Amino acid sequence: MKYTSEQLFAAAHEMKRTGGGFASRLAEAYMYADLNNQERILTAFMDLFEKFIPLDERLDAEMALGNFFPRFSR
Repeated sequence: MKYTSEQLFAAAHEMKRTGGGFASRLAEAYMYADLNNQERILTAFMDLFEKFIPLDERLDAEMALGNFFPRFSR
């Protein structure tokens, strides 16, 4: 996976704190889910989680994958 579990949990906490109604409830579901359901949530909503991972960590993850020209917004 591109991100560590620590990064994803940090993103979930930030989503719960600052996200809208859907994002905060999704983050809460992720925090309570077992590993299989966490994976299902991430498969469907990785783009949303990614918005709550700091930009420098997103860039580091892209570079580690060899993607030197990532396209995503701040």
